Amino acid sequence: MSNTSLGKSWSLSYKIERPFGTRFYVSGSYLYNRAFSVNDGTSSVALSNWRYTPAGLNPNGAILARSNHDVGHRVNLMASVPVKLVWGIRSNVSIFYNGQSGRPYSLGFNGDVNSDSYSNNDLLYIPATSDQVVVYSSVTGQTVTWKQLDDFLNSTAAKDYRG
Repeated sequence: MSNTSLGKSWSLSYKIERPFGTRFYVSGSYLYNRAFSVNDGTSSVALSNWRYTPAGLNPNGAILARSNHDVGHRVNLMASVPVKLVWGIRSNVSIFYNGQSGRPYSLGFNGDVNSDSYSNNDLLYIPATSDQVVVYSSVTGQTVTWKQLDDFLNSTAAKDYRG
């Protein structure tokens, strides 16, 4: 393993907050972030970092991709109000909202498709043309036509990730 200069990230954030004396407090923030890496380095063991990084056909040739730390759009809203409890004890009641456009994810095979001896890091490949795949139905045991698969892929979100 070695370091690379391929990774990059950037963030833009804005926050507003307003206390209303000692009675009420509100705040809101917005963040937009993009992060890309070759390997997020989530383990202290080098083998685990290599083994659990999603890989294509060449597990030793990792490519720059969206990082697990890529937040996208994020909105936080918060409000807090003081309340009096019994015997002069005071506390606060608060509400917090976090909305996020989602964490990146990858779809993978359940098996060792690229023959690297690990069965949990092989990425799913969505074919773009008929010469990239042999079409077969494990349910019926019969060959399915490329047109049937192509029509199905074009009717789903997979159409944006082909090839």
